[in-house]
Amino acid sequence: CRRFKEAAFKDQRVSFLMKMMAVYGCPVQQHEFVECGQCPEELKINGAMQLKEDGGCNVLLCEGRLKDAEDTKSILRHELIHALDHCKYDMKWKDPKQLACSEVRANSLSGDCDLLSELKRGANPSWKNHHKTCVRRRAALSVKYSLAMSQKQSEDVVDAVFDACYEDTSPFGCIP
Repeated sequence: CRRFKEAAFKDQRVSFLMKMMAVYGCPVQQHEFVECGQCPEELKINGAMQLKEDGGCNVLLCEGRLKDAEDTKSILRHELIHALDHCKYDMKWKDPKQLACSEVRANSLSGDCDLLSELKRGANPSWKNHHKTCVRRRAALSVKYSLAMSQKQSEDVVDAVFDACYEDTSPFGCIP
C-alpha cells in the first residue's frame, strides 16, 4: 500500500487535486491526509474518504486490497473528489441526492469510467455513451451500498441529479 501510495502521489491529477484542497480552504499534508490501513472485511471497498470528528476528512487506502499503482491512482482520485466536495460544499453525506452527486462526479472525474478501466474490469462497454453509462451505473451502486437502498431507489436518485452533477467538472474545467 505505501509503495502504491507513493507512486500515486506522482500522478498529475492526484497532485492537482491535493493542491486544490488548499485552494478550497482545506490545506492538507499528503502523507497525513492519505493513510494506509485495514478496512472492515464486510465492506467490499479498496479505499474511502473518512469523516473526522473535527468536521474534516481524510482518505484511507485499504491495506492488502490494492491491485497495483494504477488502481491506487484511480482510487485516490475518486476519494479526493469526495474530499474536495466535502471541503467546498456543506455536504450532508446521508442525503441521497448529495451523496449521488458526489458519486457521479467522483466516477466521472477520477478515471473510473475510462474505456480502458472498464475493459480491465471485464465490462463490455458500448462505444456510444460508455462513459455516461458507466458513471451512472457505478454511482447508483455506491449510493445503494452506502445508504442501504434498493437498486431502483439508488438509480432514481442518481437519475434525479445526474445531468447537473455530470456537467460539474470542477476543479478540472472538463472531464480529464
